[in-house]
Amino acid sequence: MSTPQTHIDHPGQLATTVVLVDPTSPDGETSLQLIRGEDEHVIVVVLMSGRGSNALREFAHHENVTVSTAAWTYLDQVARRIERPGRIVGTIAATGPDPAYELAVIASENDVDRVVFPVSVLRLDRHAPGRLARLAPVTIEAPVAAHA
Repeated sequence: MSTPQTHIDHPGQLATTVVLVDPTSPDGETSLQLIRGEDEHVIVVVLMSGRGSNALREFAHHENVTVSTAAWTYLDQVARRIERPGRIVGTIAATGPDPAYELAVIASENDVDRVVFPVSVLRLDRHAPGRLARLAPVTIEAPVAAHA
């Protein structure tokens, strides 16, 4: 059983949107498209194990750093891209391979009202949203996959 590592300033009772990203897949950041202008507290999550972490492991090997350092570097870059005045952006590098479980833990520890999956997770694990729905009472969203 894993516990997410977190860098979050707890802002009180702001409703939170959790956005899962996958640096390995070309469609792994499609979840960022569903961040709304009115989202005042956003937590960006990346998994440090499982298929979605291949790019982190490659970066870590190439840069001679840990996978954890690679994850935090990536999350810092993503957080800077979605920052805007009035928005609190938190980041979590989760240690487990199951996105549903990791997101349920995050939802239980924060006032989460919405979780957004990238298209890549739905393609690789189509049951993840259903597992999350059984574990946590949150709205679950994902962008529609583009068809060739």
